[in-house]
Amino acid sequence: MIRNSIRNSIRIGIRYQSTISINPNILDLRIGLITDIKRHENADSLYVSQIRLQGEEIKQVCSGLVGLVSIEELSNRRVIVVNNLKPSKMRGIKSEAMLLCADGGEGKVYPVIPPKDMEIGSVLEFDGVDKVEVKKRIKSKVFESVSEELKLNDKWQVVWKDCLLANGECVAGVGDEGYIGAVVR
Repeated sequence: MIRNSIRNSIRIGIRYQSTISINPNILDLRIGLITDIKRHENADSLYVSQIRLQGEEIKQVCSGLVGLVSIEELSNRRVIVVNNLKPSKMRGIKSEAMLLCADGGEGKVYPVIPPKDMEIGSVLEFDGVDKVEVKKRIKSKVFESVSEELKLNDKWQVVWKDCLLANGECVAGVGDEGYIGAVVR
């Protein structure tokens, strides 16, 4: 009897936790600069990029953008990376972060443009949401929970629910109506 009661309490607690809203500022979003990019040797749809985050810190990032965004568009480009994802291997190559892009569907993908006046390595946060001082490493499932609410508003600004990223200065797909409401991931 007691054992069943404990099991039911645990189930209710798990159900309750899953309805709690996740703070998007758990994401360590940083401005980076793609210093080198090439096609993945063992995967037709992946690029392998070297991205400088601050000082001499370089992160290797695999991104599935081949055929969606050209190497020329990405080369030497300022981007936003999700810097605290658990590293993973993609077809044998370690990926240490993820590029933040807007996905307008039908093959329309556009990397999010960081604010022009911010330095490489700067941390970006969502306005109107509690700050998170220590940004711990997160699993992809946690990122997916946050990204369910990441979109572009009608001004092509990145928002989480109605909270703007970096005072609304992070935009994607500017001038293309197909990007309004696009999912950001």
